[in-house]
Amino acid sequence: MRAHPPILWSIAGHDTAGGAGLSADQRAADALGVHLCPVVACVTAQHSLGVTAVFPLPEDQLEAQLQALALDLPPRAIKTGLLGSVEAVRTVARWVDRLREATPVGRDPHQHLALVVDPVLRATAGGSPFSNEAVVQAYRTHLLPRATVITPNRAEACRLLASPPSEPPPEFSDIPALADQLLALGVRATLITGGDVAVDANTLTTEADHSHSLDWLQTPHASGWLTAPRVTTSDTHGTGCTLASACAAGLAKGLPLEAAVAEAWAYVAEAIRRAPGLGGGHGPLDHGWPVRGRA
Repeated sequence: MRAHPPILWSIAGHDTAGGAGLSADQRAADALGVHLCPVVACVTAQHSLGVTAVFPLPEDQLEAQLQALALDLPPRAIKTGLLGSVEAVRTVARWVDRLREATPVGRDPHQHLALVVDPVLRATAGGSPFSNEAVVQAYRTHLLPRATVITPNRAEACRLLASPPSEPPPEFSDIPALADQLLALGVRATLITGGDVAVDANTLTTEADHSHSLDWLQTPHASGWLTAPRVTTSDTHGTGCTLASACAAGLAKGLPLEAAVAEAWAYVAEAIRRAPGLGGGHGPLDHGWPVRGRA
């Protein structure tokens, strides 16, 4: 009998440009061998040059989607992206608790149901804001204490910690301390991404070289830098969405946390390298390269 693929729920936004949000999540899930249930939390109007409008769905519409899925397609993992409202954040938290109530005695609730939080607080290409302080506070209160892993960039990590805005963002040498502070809020693990600014792989205190990208992974069992040569491209639309959904796919398949992150990280790096160059701004990644490689 053929085994069913593990089920992943993505609760996120719809991107009209097709490069981020649920579109990116769907393509990553297909490439990595899990079944994605796309749950719409927001509708956006956007293209490769920016976001022009954001429309969070009413709470009852989000709740109805989750109720329907729970009856027939319970998840092994949930990934959140753009939620857009305090009500959506609270709804997700209630459902995580509800689903984790079924955790067998003696089993880790995070292994029964992993929660990957991509704190989408602003668009890479700019435009209409994705969040306000009330939404950020709801993340701190409701999602971070339930998260298996979160995937903020440096600016998002600071905002989640209620730090004053920093221009430029914190030095890379400060990132492990940011990770410690996030874990103190109840997060199980964090991957703080730094691909927005590349650095010399031999130093963590200067960003002048711009030759490598560095991401900091901190889990209960391991911590360290993930580094690779920088790909010179503006086609990075949906990178954060793709990384988080790929992490969630690995966890849904039962991979250990560190292995799930490593698989996701390598997948995204190659998807950036193969980006097709669509649009006049930040174009999408090539999500389907593993599928073509298996053909």
